Amino acid sequence: MIQNTRFTTRISLFALFLSPLFAPYLINPNVVPMYSVPAISLAGLILYLLAEKNRYLPAPFVAIFFFLLSTPFLIGSDLLLFSFALAAIYLYASLLPHHELRPLYKIYTISIAAIIFISLYVWLGWNGSEALHFNGWALTTDTIQGKMNGPFANGNILAIIIVCAWSIAVWFWLNSANRYQWGWLLLLLFFWTFIFSSMARGAWLAQFFILAWVMFELLRRKCLKKVATLLVAGFIAWGAGDALAQFNLPQIGGIQHQFEKSTEAGLAERVTLWRSAWEVWKSSPLFGVGPSQLKAHYLTGQSKALERTPDAHGLRDTESAHNILLHLMAEFGIAGFLLWLALSLLIFRLLWLYRLKLDSLRWPALASVVVLWIQGHFNMTLTEPFPLILFALMLAICTKPLLRTHTFQARKTWVLAITVVIFAFLVSGTVQTTTAWHKFGQWVQMDYKDPRKGSIATELAANDQLFPYIVEFSIAEMVHLPGKQRQIAEMHSLILRALSLHERPRLYRELFYSYLVDNKLDEACIIGIFIRKQNWRNEPNSEAYADVCSGIAPDAFQL
Repeated sequence: MIQNTRFTTRISLFALFLSPLFAPYLINPNVVPMYSVPAISLAGLILYLLAEKNRYLPAPFVAIFFFLLSTPFLIGSDLLLFSFALAAIYLYASLLPHHELRPLYKIYTISIAAIIFISLYVWLGWNGSEALHFNGWALTTDTIQGKMNGPFANGNILAIIIVCAWSIAVWFWLNSANRYQWGWLLLLLFFWTFIFSSMARGAWLAQFFILAWVMFELLRRKCLKKVATLLVAGFIAWGAGDALAQFNLPQIGGIQHQFEKSTEAGLAERVTLWRSAWEVWKSSPLFGVGPSQLKAHYLTGQSKALERTPDAHGLRDTESAHNILLHLMAEFGIAGFLLWLALSLLIFRLLWLYRLKLDSLRWPALASVVVLWIQGHFNMTLTEPFPLILFALMLAICTKPLLRTHTFQARKTWVLAITVVIFAFLVSGTVQTTTAWHKFGQWVQMDYKDPRKGSIATELAANDQLFPYIVEFSIAEMVHLPGKQRQIAEMHSLILRALSLHERPRLYRELFYSYLVDNKLDEACIIGIFIRKQNWRNEPNSEAYADVCSGIAPDAFQL
């Protein structure tokens, strides 16, 4: 049994679960990659290892397996660093002694409650719908609603981590002494309310699976009183969540009306996204298009997907297939499918193992793994750092009984040294990317006459993540400057390179415009046909694309 001080364990767990609060975001349409989330998580592991007195650690073989197979999950050029972070967190959870699991669950619920209260600060308009600022830095911003959305830019991710906390609260309510049950019942009611108000249908589906599992087991045990209590709590949470949704989004109305209004359009767009990801996979079925390359091929796949459904509307662009199976297949081909299959079989094995063990101390971890896995097939959950780290942590907890004989002895100093090196790289990545995006935000706000603007653009363009945005914003500004339009015709190669990194709608419009300025109507017609196939809502230049193919130069064009 690994011995460790309670203080160090608690601090490391708080560092892990609250890490999204320290992930820097900027006020622009682009979210900074959350290097800080795995970095802070590894900081917790380092604290744990420093307090550990044993020279050797019983490390499970599956940690190496997880490291090798988890790489397709995460996007970006620092794939290896993120994969090591996942394997390290898996190792960390496998080292936790059995008596530390209850405190771990409690720390997680406390952390999520704190995150919810920060979200409430903005949801209820207490901050005037502005992002939280710290010396010019914004904690996060929701560009769709124009207001902050807690510590997560995507409300679906916030909803699913609340579902994990709700599952833990349900377990404590079922397995605590009578004097504590009312407290846990109120806490699960609190979490339940925000799950309903989130309108995250993937989170609802995942929660329904856990609820059905719990209800079935309670009925099997003939605990009818608890079944009735849970049903009453559900109806109360539904009403409270509806009231919060009405308060937060009065122009839409209650949950039922919002659900009816959004289901048809939302599902149609999600199906279009999945069909487009399928087309991306078909373009390279064996090896995929490569890690982090879905965004560079998505619009091409969407143009093919919409050929058979011309009435459907296309999405602007995306970096995630919003389905972990399609995402893995599109980017990694057969290897991605095998990874998905291996993890799916493991989760089904765990479900069978714990199917009648609602009182097991590892059941809350399995419930969290299941809800993350379910929503990962309907949203971008399992392509984001924090949900993945939570997935690795909880998976290690619930798989430990299966892995007791599959371990090897690792020298603690080696593990600690490697972890510190990876931690340093992640911290460096946090500083560099955050600084780059912050400078990009300043560059966008600079006046075009500022002599520093060109040199800053050249500096930022060296970053492949920023290059498409630099080209896009530069051309959008040049269009309105006297005498600069002709220079756009000379930027074909830059636009094409930007599109090879990230297919964005305005970049395609700018490519069309550059051919138009250069009087290359045939090339412009090809791009115009491609754009028309996307069938974007409220596309302002539909007539211009048709005119060019008829040999007529359009009178007006809007980027």
